[in-house]
Amino acid sequence: MIDKSIILLMCCAMSSAAVLARPVNKSELPEKMAHYLDKKYPAATGLDLSEKIHFDHQLLELSFKQPIDQKHTETLVKLFRPSGAFFTNVIAVEKNAFRLLPDAASKSLENRYPGYKILEMNLIANPNNQGEEYEMVLLVGEKIVNVSMDDRGTLISESQASQ
Repeated sequence: MIDKSIILLMCCAMSSAAVLARPVNKSELPEKMAHYLDKKYPAATGLDLSEKIHFDHQLLELSFKQPIDQKHTETLVKLFRPSGAFFTNVIAVEKNAFRLLPDAASKSLENRYPGYKILEMNLIANPNNQGEEYEMVLLVGEKIVNVSMDDRGTLISESQASQ
């Protein structure tokens, strides 16, 4: 049986992350970003924009829904430079692949958050082939923590979800 408090905490974590993103129309995007969307994803809907820092760059994160077929959509997340130029993809990591987190990052998480459990994980690959970063939602005891970390285990940012 699933503990209802864990479900509530997960909802809080997801909603706190969503507060940072704001819904936008395509007309509000930088010209290069709008052109990228028109060319690659003309049927994109539900655009959300937020600011992120990855690989020491201030970036814009755009998430949107893309039709798979007539009944289903998938959510895609892309990172862009402030000018609107495409930077890289954000890839959702399947739960069965969480174990592929580099050893240095796993050890860093265990030292910082003993007994942690990864609830969600995204991979951000550096387009210059200089490492990877991970965005994770962790369950630590009864608290939800949002963490950004590189593949060497260096903590980039952390925040607790409001409860």
